[in-house]
Amino acid sequence: MFDLEKSTVTIYVPQSQSLEVLNVEFVNKQMNIRPSHPMVAGKKFPIIDMEKQTVTEYSRRLQALVTFKVPADKLSLPPETWEAGDEVRLYYKENAKHQALRFMNITKTNIFKK
Repeated sequence: MFDLEKSTVTIYVPQSQSLEVLNVEFVNKQMNIRPSHPMVAGKKFPIIDMEKQTVTEYSRRLQALVTFKVPADKLSLPPETWEAGDEVRLYYKENAKHQALRFMNITKTNIFKK
């Protein structure tokens, strides 16, 4: 997951079984890119460029095509590290013993479809 405002990318590290937030430099940000746009249609993301030490990723929800520089020590991580996973929403209340009351996968849910 990437955050354009904070210039961060969150990755999952299997060795420690935890999430790690990396500060990255966004080289290119293109907004309002629909899935049918020629720049993304038919392409498999992420695109990893070892020479430039960059990763290009597309977010369907944000309609953003971004390229960011990866820290040198993280470049050796497996390619699936940089794949964007499903985005979810959790609904919970503090007094409900910190258990989720509702879970929704917003990547696969179209709320506008009847």
